[in-house]
Amino acid sequence: MAAPNVSGSIGLLLQLYNQTYGHDEIRSATMKSLLIHTADQAGVHPGPDYRHGWGVLNSRSAADVITRDANKGEEFLIRELTLHDSDTITLPLWASGEEPLKLTIAWTDPPGEPPPSSLNPPDLMLVNDLDMRISDSQGNTYKPYILDPGSPAAPATAGDNFRDNVEQVIVPEPEAGESFSLRITHKGELEDGLQDFSLIITGAAQASTFTGPGNDWSDPENWSHGLPKPGGNIIITSSPEPPVITEEVSVANIYIEKGGLLVLGQNSQLDVEGNIYSEDTTAPGILIRSGAEGTGSLIHDNPGVPVTLQRYTGSKAKNTNHADTMGRGYVADMPSAGMQVPGRGKSRPEGPWHLLGTPVEGQSFEGFVDDNTLESENLFSWDESQGAWHALWDGTWQEEGFLPARGYLYAGVADSIMAVSGFAFVSDLLMNNLSLSPETGAGWHLLGNPYTAGLYWDEELWGLAGIAHTAKVWVDGGYIDLPSGEGIIPAMHGFLVQAIDQGNSLNIPKGARTHDSIMEPPADEQRLRIMAKATDYPARQQSMVRLTHKAEDGFDPRYDAGFLAGHGPIFYSSKEARPLSTMALPSEADNLRLRFYFKPREANQEHEIHLLENNIDVPFYLYDKHTGALHDLSEDRPYHFISSSAQDPWPRFELHITSSFIPTGVDDPAQQEKQHIWYHDRQIHYRLDDYPASIRVFTTDGRQAGSYDVTGATGSFPAPAGTGIYVVEVSGLTTHGVTRVIVH
Repeated sequence: MAAPNVSGSIGLLLQLYNQTYGHDEIRSATMKSLLIHTADQAGVHPGPDYRHGWGVLNSRSAADVITRDANKGEEFLIRELTLHDSDTITLPLWASGEEPLKLTIAWTDPPGEPPPSSLNPPDLMLVNDLDMRISDSQGNTYKPYILDPGSPAAPATAGDNFRDNVEQVIVPEPEAGESFSLRITHKGELEDGLQDFSLIITGAAQASTFTGPGNDWSDPENWSHGLPKPGGNIIITSSPEPPVITEEVSVANIYIEKGGLLVLGQNSQLDVEGNIYSEDTTAPGILIRSGAEGTGSLIHDNPGVPVTLQRYTGSKAKNTNHADTMGRGYVADMPSAGMQVPGRGKSRPEGPWHLLGTPVEGQSFEGFVDDNTLESENLFSWDESQGAWHALWDGTWQEEGFLPARGYLYAGVADSIMAVSGFAFVSDLLMNNLSLSPETGAGWHLLGNPYTAGLYWDEELWGLAGIAHTAKVWVDGGYIDLPSGEGIIPAMHGFLVQAIDQGNSLNIPKGARTHDSIMEPPADEQRLRIMAKATDYPARQQSMVRLTHKAEDGFDPRYDAGFLAGHGPIFYSSKEARPLSTMALPSEADNLRLRFYFKPREANQEHEIHLLENNIDVPFYLYDKHTGALHDLSEDRPYHFISSSAQDPWPRFELHITSSFIPTGVDDPAQQEKQHIWYHDRQIHYRLDDYPASIRVFTTDGRQAGSYDVTGATGSFPAPAGTGIYVVEVSGLTTHGVTRVIVH
């Protein structure tokens, strides 16, 4: 009864196939492989045997495979393929984890030469000998079942099947998402130069193949089974138009065939939860683009992925994931050690300058910088122990190439795109015992982001020990402080950390990678950030004040940050005679007076001071001791002034933060232009365009300290006896205004 049962079942399966796909054009080898693949085990041992063959027919299981194949897309579970002579067919597979990973191939072999008549002749009749192998990511190879005709009762084993035209490989318990590679090859030469075969696959998760003809990742027409869903498996084939990601994408695994390329556009983000596998490790499988709009970002975990990462060197980038030009001229100096870039011979590169890190292994200097342009380009490393820059080119390269986590200073061409290529770095990186040389490098070390994504700066994730909790990156011609827990170090950027104790350590963690470019400050902290710059020069110097009960009165390396000069004016606060770019105080935001040191790059140059960030609810005023001017920075209006001599930094400015009483009146800058009030030599001076006028002087708590009626345009009157902030109210014939002076 076996033959009628099998024949009838095949008829029903063909009917189902026709109803499902609209045709019943199916190879005989396809039906054979389907029936063998879905047969129930009949013998005691797994696999075929000489008594039961491949087992007992299960037409319901076969029908289920046809239905599942239709639901997931034709040729997902059931495939009809052709192997050409000398070719290899490679398919990536990812286990579903719901059942064993099982593959069966069968083919209609050309007729061979029959042996002489005998009982169970062992002669080989196979003409086209196909071979199927499955490899996992650990290098293990799974082979098909084989039987030994010399021991017909022995169970099937795994090996090289050279006897018949059916092969089956099973991975019994794969983990969900585990990656495998299927290879179909052949021995010798194929008769007629090719061999059609059929392949049945179960236990694999569906994969989407980018087929084109366009290059838009988000266009469903460019995919074999429509737009991939988040967490799907992806196959990238060789194509004249490689796919370009321009948005946020998350996938499980990516398989890049030889000649294939995946492009991450500017500001795109790609998360790969599993693995990226590239058939050709000698050429980049992923290109991460950079430009004025941003830089692509990639987060994955498996090593051995060949990538090319670009970095845009223009100064008009739109967010912190982009490089910023360091300008021309000298390079930043440190408080205790000059960082003047050394030249080669009598000259040195003119810039612009960039702090670099590399996210790849194996990028040589020679392939990064053209030897013919070394008069205008060069690379430097920073030696903290000597407090000096070292040119890596001095007629010959002093080192072979970039090292992950090491920072570099690059002098190159403005508004160009640099690129590094190699295997993407994906490991944690522990650094111990960074040098601390108080008289030379002051503990400052130039490191580099070693990943293809931004890096979240956080003392807990990094395990900082003996390292100050504020890092620095270079933006707009000056260093920007990155407080712990809220700073992002962009990909391919260098950054500075400061060793404050011997025996220090830090761990650059891959778990700190992020696609974000901006972090929010702590909700329980008040702060303001101000900036000084020359009006006609883009380089600027920032300074931050943090008000947090967690900080200590003295220098606190958890919250305070030492000052490093950039290309803008010298502008810093101070604690314990230590220059600071960030000063943290355990105070409430009221009645504070903070001293700021200033030194211009050039004398008699117009400068301005801006408010950049503020969440303090009370007013704050900038007092210029050189001119006597008192400026309300909380109104978000820049203060303009002319620099004096370019000597050593001196405490020209005071920042007053106070919520004390301000008298009611018009505080209109347009009207105040007609009323000039300033303090000098124990006198309050005035110059008025609207007079006669009434002038009243108040303390900040609202007490009147003086009242004067004036009839002339200029004059003065004695200042109050006490020092501090005073409010001067001027009422003329047509104007009324309020200004503030500091008596000192």
